[in-house]
Amino acid sequence: MKVWKCFFVLTMVLVPLALFGQDDELEKAPGYIDLDQVFDFKKDTATTEIEIMNPLLSIVAEASEAEDPELAKLLSFLKFIKVYSFPTTPEQFDSIKERIDRADKKMLDRKWERFVRVKKSHELTNIYMKLAGKKVVGLTILAVDKDETVFVNIVGTIDMRSIGKLGQKFSIPKLDSVQTAH
Repeated sequence: MKVWKCFFVLTMVLVPLALFGQDDELEKAPGYIDLDQVFDFKKDTATTEIEIMNPLLSIVAEASEAEDPELAKLLSFLKFIKVYSFPTTPEQFDSIKERIDRADKKMLDRKWERFVRVKKSHELTNIYMKLAGKKVVGLTILAVDKDETVFVNIVGTIDMRSIGKLGQKFSIPKLDSVQTAH
């Protein structure tokens, strides 16, 4: 029991220290996108807000290695995961859809490639990847339906064949559509 307590205390102390100063480095990463700025999003509307940075991703990768080596490998190359999710009413759908359409233009202007676009009567999902040469170094999802709005940004070298496992591990909505789309 003492080992777990020590691990917890070390994690709570060392992780914030390791993250100090990483913001500048992260913002310069080619796969990073400031979702607040691109979408004109207000954080206070999110009901789920997840931000996972390295070294926590490395710790999870090491812990997963014996059970799921493919997931561990994927996590070892990631730098950052951000997820915003909030409920949407049918009345809000058109307004949010318009904001996603404006964000789409910004994403394309910033040289992100949209590789999935699903448009239905009450659903819009755009999935983008950022390439550096032939490597995927960023993935962003902007999605809305009549019940929920989801924004995701994943930064780091991404193996698109394994991305669905990431969604399962961290319960990230909409990542299952990436797996089937690629």
